[in-house]
Amino acid sequence: MIQPPDEDTDARGAAPTALKLVAAVFILGGVLAALEVLVALVAGRLSLNFGVLGLFIGPGLLRFSPGWRLCALVCIWIGIVGLLLAGACFLGNPDRLTVTIFFIPAGQASPALALGMCAFCLLIAVWQYRVLTRPDIRVLFDAKSLDVH
Repeated sequence: MIQPPDEDTDARGAAPTALKLVAAVFILGGVLAALEVLVALVAGRLSLNFGVLGLFIGPGLLRFSPGWRLCALVCIWIGIVGLLLAGACFLGNPDRLTVTIFFIPAGQASPALALGMCAFCLLIAVWQYRVLTRPDIRVLFDAKSLDVH
C-alpha cells in the first residue's frame, strides 16, 4: 500500500500544500465565474458559465472526493484543449483584439499578449494536472487504500 508523504501533511491528514493550491485555483475560478454570471444577470443577459463548478470542485478536492478529482481532471483537459485552440487562433490573427471585462469593453490588446496569457494559463493547467496525477496525491483519493477500522 502506498502511503501519503509525511512532509506535506500534518498529523490530522490535511491536504498537501500543492493540492490546497490546486483547490484554491478552482475556487478562485469559480468565484470569478459566478461574478460574471451575476454581472450578466444584472445587465439583463443570461450567461451559462461552467466555471462555477470550481466552487464545488475545490472543496471536493480538499475532502479527497474521487468524483470531484475526476471532474477536476476533465475540466483541466477541456481547458488545455481550449487554450491550445485559442492560442492557434491568436497565432493566425494579426489584428488587435478587443478586451472585455464582464461584457464591458476595456480596450485593445495585441495577439502576442493574448498568446502570452494563453501560455500562462496553459502552464497553470498542466501544473494542476501534474499535481492531481502524482502518485502521492492520487492515493489520497483512492478509497480502497484507506485503512478504515
